[in-house]
Amino acid sequence: MGMGKSGPEPSHAITPRRAVKSALEYLLDGVMIRKIRVDLWVLGVGLVALLAVQGCQSGGRTLVIGTSSSDTGTPLTTSTGTSTGTTTGTISTTTGTSTTGTTSPTPPLCAAIPAIPQTYSTITGIPTSEEFTFDALGHLLNINDSDDLLYQSDILGNTTVLAPYSSSEVGAIRFLIDGDLVVADEGSGALMRLGLNGSTQVLLGSIDEPNSIIIHPDGWIFTTAADQILRVDPDSVLPPEVMVNMPGHDLDGLTFSPNYDWFYFNSDDTGEIYKSAVTSQVRLDPPIEIVDLWEGFEQLDGMTVDECGSLYVTITDGRIRRIDPTTGAVQNFPQIPGGWTTSLHFGAGVGGWLRDHLYVMDRSGGIYDIPVGINGMWQPHHPAVTIP
Repeated sequence: MGMGKSGPEPSHAITPRRAVKSALEYLLDGVMIRKIRVDLWVLGVGLVALLAVQGCQSGGRTLVIGTSSSDTGTPLTTSTGTSTGTTTGTISTTTGTSTTGTTSPTPPLCAAIPAIPQTYSTITGIPTSEEFTFDALGHLLNINDSDDLLYQSDILGNTTVLAPYSSSEVGAIRFLIDGDLVVADEGSGALMRLGLNGSTQVLLGSIDEPNSIIIHPDGWIFTTAADQILRVDPDSVLPPEVMVNMPGHDLDGLTFSPNYDWFYFNSDDTGEIYKSAVTSQVRLDPPIEIVDLWEGFEQLDGMTVDECGSLYVTITDGRIRRIDPTTGAVQNFPQIPGGWTTSLHFGAGVGGWLRDHLYVMDRSGGIYDIPVGINGMWQPHHPAVTIP
């Protein structure tokens, strides 16, 4: 990884921590088209989502997770579809304790953010991975790099194999504007376009540790490359542009603010979280440190944002923090007993994956479902009418 608090190292060095990380991953994993305008794309997604909802109403299994600030409480129906092999999981509930600080949301919509929740559920049966994403039809998609398969799973833990994908380590997976996936393939050092039918294309090769991805609504891919953040046009052969260069750091956790005017990332080995203003040309201003979470061991990983602008980060030992990106105020969630918590996302609001629930991947097995009570920010591939 990057450097610890003890000092810098060459940006591309293979450190003991990086070697341990690779060994643990091996062990644990054994168990837009940019030029198309977003308004046209969103209209298409909306039609697809409507058809999906109508299809789900025809049958399937019903699951009531609870109530949501954006839902009426009507039971959500999910269809298992067909699969080369189906696994069914379970959901259980646990209560914990937390230490709570303060945040400063923007009034009036976000004037009263709910308190940190004290309960969470566990969803089992879904293959483990470092990262995952939600589609607009009610599925979680991820790649388990121990069995080299792209999976699609529903809220009940029923899984379907979509396609093979071979890699020794997949750092991230996201939807592109055109509906294909983009994969941060750390094993091959490349950004890969992956169709849901299994087709692949190298978008960018010879990258040092591509480990995190986020997609801008204009179609730009932002990816980490060890101590750099690159901006990549998925429809161009032009070389990537370096947006951030921080020698000695291992950058991770890419995400945007709800209105896409701020860009967030972390230095996973050293505990700092940063923000950069996004220009009108979708470039990044010099980064500003928001907060330093270093407490002796802070292996930061995935990050996401709610619609009120609060930032969420997972630490790989089961800790989750909510951060006000303006003031740096930090709130602590109850520590969940995760063996290796690496990524977290709010649900897309379809198929039982609620927009105001936070889903956290544990690579040692299971997904934690946390009822935050605030919707996650809109993402380019989610059903929506307009960008907030």
